[in-house]
Amino acid sequence: MKRAIYWVLLAPSLVYLAVFFYAPLAFLFYQSITGKAGGFTLSNYVHVLTSGPYLRVTGYSLLISLTTTVTTLVLAYPVSYYLSFVASRREKGLLVVALVAPFWVDFLLRAYALRVFLDPVNRLLPGPLRVELGFRALILGMVYDYLPYMLLPIYAAMEKIPRNLVDAAGTLGAPSHRRLLDIVLPLSLPGVVAGTVLVSLMSFTEFVIPAILGGTEGYTVGYLIYDLFLKYRDYWRGSALTIFVTVTALLAAVVAVRKVGEEVVLG
Repeated sequence: MKRAIYWVLLAPSLVYLAVFFYAPLAFLFYQSITGKAGGFTLSNYVHVLTSGPYLRVTGYSLLISLTTTVTTLVLAYPVSYYLSFVASRREKGLLVVALVAPFWVDFLLRAYALRVFLDPVNRLLPGPLRVELGFRALILGMVYDYLPYMLLPIYAAMEKIPRNLVDAAGTLGAPSHRRLLDIVLPLSLPGVVAGTVLVSLMSFTEFVIPAILGGTEGYTVGYLIYDLFLKYRDYWRGSALTIFVTVTALLAAVVAVRKVGEEVVLG
């Protein structure tokens, strides 16, 4: 009886996912293996995976994703450590609100606000700090937008670390850097992996921020998919690229999560 109740409660979510996620994805897959004249073909995937322009855009998107992920990790880890191990309860609450508050505003408005703020024409920043639209502005916008997705998982993982382990290591004479490397870092690894997966996958396919802040250097995989569907009306290759990116992202996420799970369990 209980299982029946659980399934009844779960049914609306399953139906919603089936209709608005899995059904469109299945249709995209069908289009990706269909030629313009109909019939089964893998030529769309061959073109997407071997064509020079596609590979260059994919490589550039990977560079953006890697730069964003590394930068957010470098910024988020010390902040998470301070929040978890150094800050008082009052400081912790104020800092978390300060970090999250900007994200109560729609991300599209944040991107345009950052564009206005950085634009040299508006002269809102001193000369050396002005950033032209391009790669640097794009990365700045990506880091600004995705920093909480890296910070919050790491902070949550650090909050679960037993303080008696860190205190015992200090009592036994371990210096602070050894406590960080031998205790805090390994036990916070699940949060690092979760944040890395979130930031890298989302930044790889980001469309809005490159379009607004990237200028002539904002053409990414997300922009290419947009053009294939809405500009060139090439639904078949657009579907193939979408399916390839989606499957690759899912596989990368599964491998990363399983790997960190094994490391946590096996030590």
